[in-house]
Amino acid sequence: METTSSLAKVIEMCFPECQESSIYYPILMSLLQKKSKMGPGPLLAITSKHFMDAALEDPVIEEQVAELLTRETFEFECLYVFGEHRRLFNIAFSSNFPLPTETFSIEIRITKCLLYVEGVLVASMKLSIDDSEALFYAKTAIQNGFEKFRLFVRGHPMKGEFREEILYDFRRKLGQATSPTPGHFSRDAYGCTEMPLGKDGGLQMVFTRNPGATRD
Repeated sequence: METTSSLAKVIEMCFPECQESSIYYPILMSLLQKKSKMGPGPLLAITSKHFMDAALEDPVIEEQVAELLTRETFEFECLYVFGEHRRLFNIAFSSNFPLPTETFSIEIRITKCLLYVEGVLVASMKLSIDDSEALFYAKTAIQNGFEKFRLFVRGHPMKGEFREEILYDFRRKLGQATSPTPGHFSRDAYGCTEMPLGKDGGLQMVFTRNPGATRD
């Protein structure tokens, strides 16, 4: 039995025995058709992520999924199933990202680093002390040529409320972490401005690609 859903194909790679089951396969297909109240994608993405994380630790399965993502369109609203697997997320995002004129927003919120595109949550990672997750998302935006991306800071588990310090530290690290890559934009192609973030007291940095900037 085959399905046109790339998400279902990924799950089949992680759990090949599921496809042969007369019980679990119909359940899988049913979940694929139902929207989740916890995210923009189907209920299947929410219910399968925990189990997929363990399966994707197998390098053979990871390589099979990576190859699939390079040749097929993946449901953009399901990208967060690869939230803890940066290589797979980068492949899926780079192959399927929306127009780079759309809004790309990175948010540091308490213990999570969240990624939104056009206001839709597409990825979430547990925040580490060095904020490497935010840097990863920012480099993704730069390499894919987004005209503008933003970093929001609403709180930080290790750094208290020193939001300005977090922003300045992020900008410094971003400059060091984005070496020119052939065929991509670099950090030098973007200007940066700071501004308050509404009534909640948060702060944001807005990175805008300079007019006339070219890919390296």
